[in-house]
Amino acid sequence: MTKPSLVNLNLRFTKGNFYGVCGKIGSGKSGLLGAILNEIPYYSGTFVKKGSVVYVEQEPIIFSSSVRENILFGKEYNQQQYDFSLRNSCLEADL
Repeated sequence: MTKPSLVNLNLRFTKGNFYGVCGKIGSGKSGLLGAILNEIPYYSGTFVKKGSVVYVEQEPIIFSSSVRENILFGKEYNQQQYDFSLRNSCLEADL
């Protein structure tokens, strides 16, 4: 069994703030994000997550489909949210 890379962590994130994770290769950045997203199990302690988390990868994932489908990712269409996404990703001029 490999030794855990994340031990004795105590984190608290405040709603409405923007956080980034940086560090050297192999320092546990992806492991931390995976744990927060419930993609990597934890072995002891407690993990409490209230609300939602947004994760933006360094490498964009683009499906061979419409711009709309790439924004929605299968979620229900909402004109207000869709327009917000277009505006904030600077795609309005491209359409």
